[in-house]
Amino acid sequence: MPSPEWSNIKPASLAGHPVHSDNDDDRGTGFRSMSLWFDVPLDHRKPLSKTDTLTLHAKLVYARHDAPDGANETYLDDWIREWSRVNWKRILRRRPIMLYLCGGPGDGNNHRRIPELNRFALDQGYQVLYVDYRGTGRSRPFIDDSHLSAVGASAAEQAAYLALFRQDNIARDLEAIRLCLSRIISTETCVGKKVKWTVLGQSFGGWIALTYLSFLPASLAAVYLTAGLAPVSSTPHEVYARLYRRVAECNESYYQAFPSDAELVRRVVIHLRSHEYYYRVDGCKGRHKLTAQSFMTLGRCFGQALASQTAAPPPPVFERLHALIGAMVGDIGGGRGLLSDETGFRLHERPLYGVLHEAIYCHSPGVVSGWAAEQIGRAYGRGEFSWLERSGSGGEHESCGTGKLFFSGEMVYPSMFGTSGSAVGAFKGVADALAAKNDWPALYDEAQLAKNRVPVRALAYRDDMYVDFDLSLRTARKVRNCVVFEGKAGWGHGAIKDRTKTGEVLRLLFGLDSSGTPESTSTVRGSTVEDVDYPC
Repeated sequence: MPSPEWSNIKPASLAGHPVHSDNDDDRGTGFRSMSLWFDVPLDHRKPLSKTDTLTLHAKLVYARHDAPDGANETYLDDWIREWSRVNWKRILRRRPIMLYLCGGPGDGNNHRRIPELNRFALDQGYQVLYVDYRGTGRSRPFIDDSHLSAVGASAAEQAAYLALFRQDNIARDLEAIRLCLSRIISTETCVGKKVKWTVLGQSFGGWIALTYLSFLPASLAAVYLTAGLAPVSSTPHEVYARLYRRVAECNESYYQAFPSDAELVRRVVIHLRSHEYYYRVDGCKGRHKLTAQSFMTLGRCFGQALASQTAAPPPPVFERLHALIGAMVGDIGGGRGLLSDETGFRLHERPLYGVLHEAIYCHSPGVVSGWAAEQIGRAYGRGEFSWLERSGSGGEHESCGTGKLFFSGEMVYPSMFGTSGSAVGAFKGVADALAAKNDWPALYDEAQLAKNRVPVRALAYRDDMYVDFDLSLRTARKVRNCVVFEGKAGWGHGAIKDRTKTGEVLRLLFGLDSSGTPESTSTVRGSTVEDVDYPC
């Protein structure tokens, strides 16, 4: 039995009538889909009131857009559109639902991002639901300081609010939506039938899936994960200690491809320590500041370059960074400053990413993030990340050692909130408050995972710069009924989003051979469409 705070989740309320789109892809190869909106509580553990309701957007992809042939094409399109508008409840009952959970935190869940996934799911008898997590996409995203100031006047009030935007409450939102849809499909011919999600979680989407699996396993038919085996029992400091090693390996690969850049990077860092540059980004209030620290966060792109790709020619992400460094060095002393909106993180597009990035690793009460990435980086190695050091007044040291300087990866640092425009700067106080928080609720139930009966299949990538491979395997050993596959050579963290790899990734993940039939040795028979307790 789930604990009271998980067993008392109420169904979401459907907000308005669904809105259909019969071809929402500009390339004309799209899908029939409908948008739905759901009202959920800000805090599912407290009574609902008008002042603490969130409206979440979701998109259901339920069919391909196959334009009819012949003279009656317009008539048939109009008829299909009208039928869909009137019979949307029947659409919900037609097929089991695959729930796709995207990465993040802070990203919108765009149903157009992986069209090959939609085709695969439809071919396997599913329809696909994409939910914009609270605070993202069309679910009223946090994108500026005006939204934040409406939450509360103090950083403590704002932190208490934003602490409700982690994966535990996203899982509660999804359960509330599931209960709502179950109520809708429970007609005279489907009495008592319930929606059971088949979950596909990518990266942070896997974090959400494992939380869901921990506390509400009866709601899930099967779980599929790509780069999504969260470090269930590891603290933020333990996670970053491992991730920095992988980041260092990627930096070494970069400098092997461009050895002369070691000195050029040092020149740029030294120059930026004594010169101030600002630039503007479309759609973001205030000016961005280019500092040595913001420049050195460009290594986030290294996760797209695999170790197997470091031979000549260098990976495209290496080539782009090399070109940018060369242009910046060429401009030093020229007075203009090469300022680019690709320099550093684009936190103005998703400040929740910066605010919650370390919090998603605080798996239980007593775990404090404490800006773990900065602490671990400053103590790492032989000064490769010495550019992270700060003086007592908050400024950067003039010295940065004599060895190679390494770019950082996906880490978030407090300095970012002072360089990404005034809208993002408003989040600095709440980010500090969340970094000091020590009373986080539990994200996982290891006892439940150890006796799990829901089929779980997961892909992990040995060269993943964002999700440590060994920690993924450690988590897999904690989850009963979990089968793990190592991604093939050439597959990286986002392989499922690479259109040249999506189909093969999904076939391996779902246990299908090249002909699209299940493997005879598959260990997840309970996840096939026929075994799901839905539809009628």
